[in-house]
Amino acid sequence: MFIFKFFKKKEPKTKSESNKVFYNEKDAIVIYLKCSKCGELFRSYLRKGYDLINDYDNNGFLIIKEYIGAKCPNRIHLHAILDRNYNLIEYTLENGELISKEEWEKGVEK
Repeated sequence: MFIFKFFKKKEPKTKSESNKVFYNEKDAIVIYLKCSKCGELFRSYLRKGYDLINDYDNNGFLIIKEYIGAKCPNRIHLHAILDRNYNLIEYTLENGELISKEEWEKGVEK
């Protein structure tokens, strides 16, 4: 019975899974941001071994970052909590909004 499950085709990802805001890429987590004041786009690579803070209270990781763009002095503050498998538990973002990879690619092409 186990062998049949092993060779079974993987189900397509659900819509909620495809709209992720934190993307795992090898040894980094990639996020895409947009400034709420000027609309400047950001792509941020957070290295798992360096940019993440161990959160011993919740047995996971913390991300505390500040982004400042070239177009305006608006400071974007990101605070996120991840579990040990780098899955997002919760986040707060001030002065900006998280966007998808596709939105970022469309904005950069302009």
